[in-house]
Amino acid sequence: MKLGPGRPIDNVDDVTAVFASGRGSFVEYMECVDVCKRAADWPSRHRAAELATAEALRGRWIRPPELIEAAQQVVNAILRRATTIEELELCAPDIRQWFVERDNYFRAKPDDQKQTIERFLFRISVDDALLAKDRGSLYRLVLLANAPEPEYRVKLSATLRNPFDRPDLAVEAATRALAKEPENVAALTTRGAARVDIDDLGEAGVDLDAALAIDGESSHALVARSRCHQYCGEASQSLEVAKKALAIDPANRFSLHRAMAAATAAGGREFFEQVRLGLACGSPVTDGPDPYLEVLAIEALVDGGDLDRAEAALVELEAEEWTRRSLPMHKVSKLRREIARQKRRRQGRLDL
Repeated sequence: MKLGPGRPIDNVDDVTAVFASGRGSFVEYMECVDVCKRAADWPSRHRAAELATAEALRGRWIRPPELIEAAQQVVNAILRRATTIEELELCAPDIRQWFVERDNYFRAKPDDQKQTIERFLFRISVDDALLAKDRGSLYRLVLLANAPEPEYRVKLSATLRNPFDRPDLAVEAATRALAKEPENVAALTTRGAARVDIDDLGEAGVDLDAALAIDGESSHALVARSRCHQYCGEASQSLEVAKKALAIDPANRFSLHRAMAAATAAGGREFFEQVRLGLACGSPVTDGPDPYLEVLAIEALVDGGDLDRAEAALVELEAEEWTRRSLPMHKVSKLRREIARQKRRRQGRLDL
């Protein structure tokens, strides 16, 4: 089986065909990562992540943030070997060795003017007390995995969700915190959010409602509850809760994103625009619009399910001259992939 030019990668058979061709592009390999993630095919996801990273290291046209995105997927794939929190530390040497073997290739990337690659490698390879505050640090992950106190179990749960993509272990970490402190709002919130990640929506709602019963002003719990409502098909409730979160913490980007996404899902276009324009007005004074804010709004459109508006906004944004040097292309690439995937799924061509 061979994929034709431009054919989307929709299922594991397509992934196998890309691997067999030996000529996949960076974008195709990252699409394979996405497909394998949804199919829970972790070995193939690992292989796709390594191939995407190799393509990014070879291709001068692939920017450092895109390389880092692919390399983070390698980290996450290796961490998938851990079945319990205690096994996370056992994965760290293999992760570090993988990067040691490729260190020269990473550091030879010619266009890393902001030293983003160097900082990423530092977070993976160095044990330093300062890194204990950096959520992307492997050192932080290992430290938290070995700290039994509820406070650190909550931090571990949040870290496992993002950037290490282990919501299943995030549930375990938060559950351990709750065994000692049953009314810990942060633990209930992060466990509820992690359960939303793994589509355990009923239990997620129980956790998040419990958190809000203790602290009804928790913007984090409100944001997660809004997302849970939306995924349950409860668009009006999702928007109502998102509005409350935004009123409590109007400068928080998660509250802003959630409000726009909930408004999109509920058909509240006017409120969406109010949030988007308010966000732009509240940004620091620049020579023009902030592309990061525009991308945030497009992400919310995708999350809210208005794919046509999201796609049109993305095309318009890329056409603007002022965005060409400042547009976060790694985010744009992810948005393109997600929009295409969701459109194919709606058309009934996702065979998973």
